[in-house]
Amino acid sequence: MQKAFVTKVRPGSISEAIKNKLEELGFVVITPDDNWDIREGYPFPDDCQVMVNTAGVTDTAKPGEWDWEKANKVISINLTGAAVLTSDFVKATAGTPWVKTIIHLGSLWSRKHATNGAIYCASKAGLAHYIACMGYDLNLHHPGEYTIVGLHPGNVQGTPLTRRVQDKLLTERGFTMEQVADLYKGTIKPADIADVVEKVLGNQWFNGENIYLPNGDKR
Repeated sequence: MQKAFVTKVRPGSISEAIKNKLEELGFVVITPDDNWDIREGYPFPDDCQVMVNTAGVTDTAKPGEWDWEKANKVISINLTGAAVLTSDFVKATAGTPWVKTIIHLGSLWSRKHATNGAIYCASKAGLAHYIACMGYDLNLHHPGEYTIVGLHPGNVQGTPLTRRVQDKLLTERGFTMEQVADLYKGTIKPADIADVVEKVLGNQWFNGENIYLPNGDKR
């Protein structure tokens, strides 16, 4: 029985769409409990074939408002936590006779500006570079065993995160409902990202690659 791990599954989220796709493909999907924190790592079973990390925080602050605690939270979850989770997965599954796939959900803002999001953008840029470097290291130490990929969407329709962002645009940045609707016109859906997950599973041509999914990015 094929097993896959997906973090933080929430109704309407990208992680839920990915979980549903994996189950359609015949995987038994493992998810952590609601109190789980990515910084704790995870005790993966050695027969797990896929790890999908969608955990992340989008905290923002104006210049002069970033303190150690706030900045460290963003970096430790978005970057350090992803690295620790990857290490736990490799430690548990190295040597098993199939290609394992590691997928991290990043952000298009890993290579552009988001208002008051300097640390967030930096954490996602660091994640993208980590994926590229780890792809090389995995191929060096475990040739033919792993594919690690980053998926970096821009605006995505209908997710809990999208709704929070839309509320901020309306209440904090003075956007009208029409302007917010225009931002998300023609944007991708969680199911579109799940379709990309299906394409990269077990495909070593994608090892170390970062795939950017920018349609609908108008901010």
